[in-house]
Amino acid sequence: MLSHFVNMQQVICFGSGVAFLAMLIILLLIPHPQGREWEHFRLSRRYMLLAYVILFLLEIVEILLPVGGDPSEPAVTIFVAFYQALLFTVLSLVFIRPLENFRTRFLVYLGCVTVVNALMLPLFFIVSQSLMFPLLVLYALLYVSACIHYTVVFVREYKECVKKLERFYAEDMQYRLEWVRWFFFMALGMGIVALIAAFYMPVMPFFILFYTIFYAYSLACIVRYQVSSGFLMKAASGRVEKAEEPVVHESRSSVLDERLSASLDAWIERKGYCESDKAVDEITRELGTSYSALNQYLATRYNTTFSKWRIDLRMKEAHRLLTECPELTVMEVLYKVGYNDRTNFYRHFRRAYGCSPSDMREDKH
Repeated sequence: MLSHFVNMQQVICFGSGVAFLAMLIILLLIPHPQGREWEHFRLSRRYMLLAYVILFLLEIVEILLPVGGDPSEPAVTIFVAFYQALLFTVLSLVFIRPLENFRTRFLVYLGCVTVVNALMLPLFFIVSQSLMFPLLVLYALLYVSACIHYTVVFVREYKECVKKLERFYAEDMQYRLEWVRWFFFMALGMGIVALIAAFYMPVMPFFILFYTIFYAYSLACIVRYQVSSGFLMKAASGRVEKAEEPVVHESRSSVLDERLSASLDAWIERKGYCESDKAVDEITRELGTSYSALNQYLATRYNTTFSKWRIDLRMKEAHRLLTECPELTVMEVLYKVGYNDRTNFYRHFRRAYGCSPSDMREDKH
């Protein structure tokens, strides 16, 4: 039974080592994004490269050394998990707050983790066998405490990022960042499996397989972020200048209302509401008004806000395209009306018409 376990773990370690080498090469070959706004992301990429190198070397060591013969092996698992949790937390934070300088915070966390590991790990090589398990429990509790802190920090920063994006674009942006949240909590799940493997070593081969798959997923997330995070960089960098806020009185003049009404009619005529990733400041500048004045006008005339009004216009256009243009797929329709997320589009459409876009198209035929 033990020999079967050893052989399985060594085979998995070999495959994992080959996978990490391939991921390392792929990450090296992917061009670095240019520009100051990508500075922290480029630094995070270097951390990932270092992680791939270290994990590749660890798999080589696992193959060469006997499996299960070292009583300190569970402690080494937690040692590595400490640094992995820090790495993925920082990477997740850089994903959602790309211009925020996390270097100081990272160095503080790195220092704390290194001190804890430097104090704890050597003890496993010198204490008696009877003290090994209590010491491992203490080590695990310290690791869990670090993970809880990272989770609190990430959730707070994530919520702040969503709020900023929704203010910047005046629409629901949470679904555009859902994958980052999944990324972080999958990394947290990997940490939980690491703890299980530390206390029950037969789980170790499955843990190795799990974190190899997760690191491959991380590579895909890095590539995805470079390709599709323009909307996030735009909001984070604040490249769109704020329009001057005119003094808005409670009783607006009919002249101002007529001008804004004409601007909105022209904007609707050219389907400006279908443009995606356009900041509120850009839209109000085109309309020759301010966001507060626009919302006041819409509240007075239609008892709504700009965000809800634009969603209504998009849904009506989506309904028209679905019924009049059967050659267009649902995905093509959602992109044409300014959406980048299928879940968000379906949610708004169902709320407006009581059915999904696909169901509506089937009913028409």
